[in-house]
Amino acid sequence: NKKELINRVEHGINSLNHRGPDSKGLCNFDIKENKSSLVLGHTRLSIIDLTPNANQPMQINHGRYTIVYNGEIYNYKELREELIRNGHIFKTDSDTEVLVTLWAKLGDKGLKKIIGMFAFAIFDRLKGTLTIARDAFGIKPLYYKRYLNNIYFASELPALLKLIPTKFNLNIQRSYDYLVHDDYDSNEETIIGGIKHLKPAHTLVFNLKNLDKKKPKIWWKPNITTNDNISYKKAVKKLRKIFIESVNLNLRSDVPIGVTLSGGIDSSAIISVIRYLNPNKKLTTFSFISEKKSISEEKWINFLKKKT
Repeated sequence: NKKELINRVEHGINSLNHRGPDSKGLCNFDIKENKSSLVLGHTRLSIIDLTPNANQPMQINHGRYTIVYNGEIYNYKELREELIRNGHIFKTDSDTEVLVTLWAKLGDKGLKKIIGMFAFAIFDRLKGTLTIARDAFGIKPLYYKRYLNNIYFASELPALLKLIPTKFNLNIQRSYDYLVHDDYDSNEETIIGGIKHLKPAHTLVFNLKNLDKKKPKIWWKPNITTNDNISYKKAVKKLRKIFIESVNLNLRSDVPIGVTLSGGIDSSAIISVIRYLNPNKKLTTFSFISEKKSISEEKWINFLKKKT
């Protein structure tokens, strides 16, 4: 029942208001081959290109490709310039359009070009395929369930539960693993029986025309080879260069940037690099100060604030 499906998707995206307060979008498609339907919904937190043109679901190539996407592509400007040189004309300044255009050009081979975090779904109307994908390190969550000849997916479990017309049981083993060992995302299973994580660096293709059910496919593996010949001095220099480039990419935003500051090495290094890159930029930091003096890092927080 298409009307019922749309209603469930609307309830699902409403449950994500806390993560996407800036706009809501929904589109649906009829799959003529088996008289089924596809409904895609999205709630947006606007970071890059704040205009309505960048809202989702977003379509390109005369409606062939439709994307719903959560995340941020940090090197989208470089990828955009590369695609422009190859003849593509962009209608927005968003990283969303860059992502779906890259997919249209290269498919999953384009994922290795991306520096960023993402969970997305792309519908190819011509091929009748729905592809869901997750970033290399699983920074952005993506849950799914196959039920009969259907596939349901969402970026949060509560949203996914609103989509599926069945009752669920707790996965006792995974609940134990999480509560006792803090093991949550180490395999496909979740704390709810029958619902799976799409594992980091994986894609899953669902053919809506013939309902072909493929297994998730890995698109990236880390290179764990070591370089024993590099000197300590050169390693420090290389790490510094990589770290500065990474922070610089993460500063791309059309809204104000805030930084969490714990007083520890990680956040202190990030803020120091931001100040190095932008000597006069106003920085907004957020810190938690413990009332217990023995574990409080307020001293180091205040020290860094004075220095930067």
